[in-house]
This record gives sequence, structure tokens and C-alpha cells, in this order.
Amino acid sequence: MSGPSLQVFTFAPGMKLRSLGRGGEAWLLAMDVSKALDYSDAFEMTKRLDDDEKQNLQIAGFGSRGVTLINESGLYSAILGSHKPEAKAFKKWVTSVVLPTIRQHGAYGNGAEHLSASAQANLYAIVRSATQEALRRYDRETEHDHWASDKKRRAGANAAVAKVAKEMGLPVSVVASAASSGLDGALSSLR
Repeated sequence: MSGPSLQVFTFAPGMKLRSLGRGGEAWLLAMDVSKALDYSDAFEMTKRLDDDEKQNLQIAGFGSRGVTLINESGLYSAILGSHKPEAKAFKKWVTSVVLPTIRQHGAYGNGAEHLSASAQANLYAIVRSATQEALRRYDRETEHDHWASDKKRRAGANAAVAKVAKEMGLPVSVVASAASSGLDGALSSLR
């Protein structure tokens, strides 16, 4: 079973910020935020946050204890609570690049801030359109599979993913994400 799809933003070389969408809200891995803001650890950072600003979630690859996530409000609280010089540059990047791009386009692509606004809009429109078409084709390929056994349905789904990816020149992972998680899942797999 695969877990939620994490979106990765690169703040600086070796400094990543992973997030996922839950309930229409962006949630960030507390361990990444605490590292970027130079807190001693994620627990120290999150213990000062309100309960509605943090949550624990089981995500594959993070062990049985799960991982602590913080929402946008928790991110701001963590940034404002840090007096480290790293916090200022991080806050500027998040508030001037990442969040505006997500609000304008529904997603953030690494390096997108180096494109003009119209080029960004065109890029996101092209990617979204191609992914929607791939999902439509996949749905057509698998529309009568509900009568098949689980084994045949999985084999048919895998074959449909490979066929659509080849026809459209898209990565198999994007088509597979669209098939399993819908359009938003596929778009987040591109980051």
C-alpha cells in the first residue's frame, strides 16, 4: 500500500521541505522545517505550536511512530518563534516564492520562480492538460475491468498505464499516479 504523495521543495542545496495536501490544506514535515530554521529538533519546535497546527501521520518509510506534520499556521508560528538568521531567508522564500506559486497555480515546481509569470502559467496549463488527457485515456482503457478478477484488473491497469505513457510520451510514474490518485496526485508526483 502506498502512502500519501509528498511534494518536495528545495530551499537551498541539501535543504528540502516536504509537504502533502490533507483536507485542502498544505502540511509540511516538521523535521524539514526544524532543520531549515535551525531548531535543535522537530519536537522542540512543535511543542510550542497549538494542537490545531500539528498532527502525527503514518507515512510509508518513516517508521511505526509516524511523522509530525505542521500546517501553514504552524509554519508561520515556527518561523516567528525562531530568532536564527536562517529563519529570515527561509520565511522570505516561503512567503514570496512557494506560497504565492501554490495559490496562483495550485502547485509549485522547483525552479518555477526563474520563469516569467506567463511562462509559469503556460507550463502549468500544458502539464495539467497533458495529465488530464492521460487520465481520460487510462479511464477508457480500463472502463470495463470491473468484471475482471483482482489479479486481471491489476494486470490490465498496469498494461493501460504503460500504453498511455508510451502513447503520450509521459513518465509511467505520472500516469500511474493519475490512475491511483487522480489529477492532483499525478501533478504532485512531478515535483
